[in-house]
Amino acid sequence: MQLPELLRILFNLLKPSSHLLIVWVVGLLLFVANRRRMALRCLVIGLLLLLIYTLPPLPRFLMGRLESTYPPFSVVLLGEAVAPSDSFTQAASDSLFVLVLGAGADYDPALPPGQLLSSTQMVRLAEGIWVARLMPEAVLVTSAYFEHSPHSQAELTRRAAKGLGYTDRPIQVLEQPKTTCEEARAFVDAHGRGTRVLIVTSAAHMRRAMALFTTFGAENMAAPCDFKVKYNPLRPFRWSDALPSWKHIDWLDELMKEELAIFYKSC
Repeated sequence: MQLPELLRILFNLLKPSSHLLIVWVVGLLLFVANRRRMALRCLVIGLLLLLIYTLPPLPRFLMGRLESTYPPFSVVLLGEAVAPSDSFTQAASDSLFVLVLGAGADYDPALPPGQLLSSTQMVRLAEGIWVARLMPEAVLVTSAYFEHSPHSQAELTRRAAKGLGYTDRPIQVLEQPKTTCEEARAFVDAHGRGTRVLIVTSAAHMRRAMALFTTFGAENMAAPCDFKVKYNPLRPFRWSDALPSWKHIDWLDELMKEELAIFYKSC
């Protein structure tokens, strides 16, 4: 077994959802072995972890901190888009690309491309189209391989973009990458080191994506989207906001994966 495979197993074991499963399985085995007191302790520990992982404070704090690493590319105020004004976006002499990273798809020949992309991928695509339209010189690029389909995820995303009305400019595709690391490598191989690229991906994934593209030599800028943590100062507090939710465990699993991958600097 290669080192990356061992690390992948380790990452999965360190996920909060795995903590719960391990504690409850150990408790069940202790109960079967007639170690009732130890089994009860495992049950209590599992319940405490379940509350910590599903109640809002910890997941919202940790996910919000990760998502705030890079601000949104543009700020929308009173219906007017205010784009950043810096040398990155103003220099029109060099090529500028808007790269939408892959986030999953399915395949059904009876459905149009827009219905085959994951909800996360559709959010990324919408952000990518919007950002690309802010800069007429930008070239939109879609990315990612898809094993169980006659079309790559990049191609399905390209077709979905056409279906959303992005028909006035060509769209490039990177059809082979399977991971963010491979996406960064493929982009730099295709366009060269120092190429300006606006990376469109989920806010929780942006920190790792930016680090990988920088490692391969791209001159990149963040266009995060798909923010999970949102604060609405105009909506009054409701008790339902303080209730446990399974989505918080998913947040913590994703956060653990991102943090461990950043720490290991894994591709």
